[in-house]
Amino acid sequence: MSIIRYFVNKEKRTIACVMYQAESDANNGIRKYLASNGDFDYGWDMFSKMQLPSAITGIAKCSPDDEWNEEFGKQLARERCYNKYEALKLEKYRKIMTVLTSMIDDIDNHLILPIETKKYNK
Repeated sequence: MSIIRYFVNKEKRTIACVMYQAESDANNGIRKYLASNGDFDYGWDMFSKMQLPSAITGIAKCSPDDEWNEEFGKQLARERCYNKYEALKLEKYRKIMTVLTSMIDDIDNHLILPIETKKYNK
């Protein structure tokens, strides 16, 4: 489960939202989706080499012309952090799709096509 922490620096008028352990949430989301669509036991961890950073950060900086509002700053920093998280997750899902597509192509080329070729050449 992800852990969210905020770091507030009133002097610099900056708030950072840091999400730790985001990778486990992303991987669990993929596994839950695959499990909900039938038994999918891939026998190896396709996620192991497609890791998210250990921490994802979103930063909100208050302009000198604006009034300081800590709650709004936290909300903005959290939104920016989640946007980064979602973009990284999407990139990871696309990599997984590339791996799965490659696996399907291998199955087609090495198992199915030879069987079909033998069947039609008789």
